[in-house]
Amino acid sequence: MDRASELTDAFVEVKFGSTSYKTEVFGKSLNPVWNSEWFKFELDLFADYNQFKQSSCGLKFICGTSLPECYLMTSIHGFVEELLVNEDPEYKWIDKLRTPRASNEARQRLFSKMSGELQRRIGSKVENMGGNAVVGYQQSFDIEGDSGIVVRGIGTAVTVE
Repeated sequence: MDRASELTDAFVEVKFGSTSYKTEVFGKSLNPVWNSEWFKFELDLFADYNQFKQSSCGLKFICGTSLPECYLMTSIHGFVEELLVNEDPEYKWIDKLRTPRASNEARQRLFSKMSGELQRRIGSKVENMGGNAVVGYQQSFDIEGDSGIVVRGIGTAVTVE
């Protein structure tokens, strides 16, 4: 965003694996509109692609409120939660010129790092409870002024087969 004019040169970039797609740049606007067929995707209706995620340690994080049909819940172990706080890179000094892009990239890297750390901590709690999955998993980020960036995760520890 250009701080002087308070406008932005907007674009959308989507990555699928190593392939990247980018729209045309919509210059000097806070309300860009793209009428492009480029980013329309057809998905199979039988699958909820955002519902299920498996961690690197084999633990399953199920974001929806119901299990996929291929799983059977055998035990409910209880509620799990975790909270992480980190300094906001927007307010940290860096040795190079601070640009909006550099700030956004630093925040995105931090969000990714915090998300992974939060899942590892929740995963450890679930394993200690004897579970192998988290049902109803939710993760939220907040930017809380002097406190920095806060990420919270909640869910229910379960055993699934």
